[in-house]
Amino acid sequence: MNFLISPVIHPLIQILITFILCSGILKLGNIINVKIFKSYNYYFLNFAIASILISQILCTSLVFGIFKETVIIFSLCLFVLGIINVTFFKEIKTLLNLLFNNNYKLLGFIIFFYFLFLILISLGPPSMADALDYHYGVPLYLLNNSFLPNQDIWMHGSLFGFGELISAIGLYLHTDNFFTFFQLFSLILFFEFLIKKEKDRTKFFFVLIFIISSPIILFLISGPKALLFPQLLTTTALYMFFKEKKFNKNNLILITILLIGATQFKLSFILSSTVIGLLILMNAFKFDKKIIVNLAL
Repeated sequence: MNFLISPVIHPLIQILITFILCSGILKLGNIINVKIFKSYNYYFLNFAIASILISQILCTSLVFGIFKETVIIFSLCLFVLGIINVTFFKEIKTLLNLLFNNNYKLLGFIIFFYFLFLILISLGPPSMADALDYHYGVPLYLLNNSFLPNQDIWMHGSLFGFGELISAIGLYLHTDNFFTFFQLFSLILFFEFLIKKEKDRTKFFFVLIFIISSPIILFLISGPKALLFPQLLTTTALYMFFKEKKFNKNNLILITILLIGATQFKLSFILSSTVIGLLILMNAFKFDKKIIVNLAL
């Protein structure tokens, strides 16, 4: 730990800060979501909306040259919200009860310990070559200078996305495992969303095992490369496309936010997001021709 930041603080304090920041993002999303998307008040959607909003504001602050000042404000606000929301971790017991269903108790225990190992991996020190280059290098540079690096000098410095902007919050508070755990935390919350939406436990466990058994998951949660989180955003949008019986203004706006967020965290998601967006738009238009007019108004 502490390869990148100074002064050096104890790794356990870093982990505590990481948990508090993720809890703060979740609380911020809940505050937003209960007022805008009341029928979609799920942990994952709260977390996703807050993360996308924070990244947008940080990007705007970068344009005006006040990036570090904005990071400081968000760091303090999220830290306070995270402490207020610390009771959230008590609610994990509810998720565990859902996981340890009587018919799948053994499987539930295996999955539980598997996630414990994933958490330990996500809280480890950064070691990826590109992570030590621009995934951490760009946010550190922005914190020191509040403007983008010269592409002629540092070519990889232009490859950053909104994930690197959020990562700056953790680096400012002297924790270098924040965004790595951020992505695993979003995966756990995604399963919470899925288990509440999918009543068929057999289908749920099939999807869960299908996802976590993929070898690439170890790569995705062991570094700050923003790949897992945008994948979850597009997956959620696609899931809502198949599950929603009728589209309305609220769910279309929510899906749009998820797809836009995915492309901004990683530009390579622009293709999949565009295809999903067009499918949803065409389907919504088929259900209700007035909805496009209502959105425009």
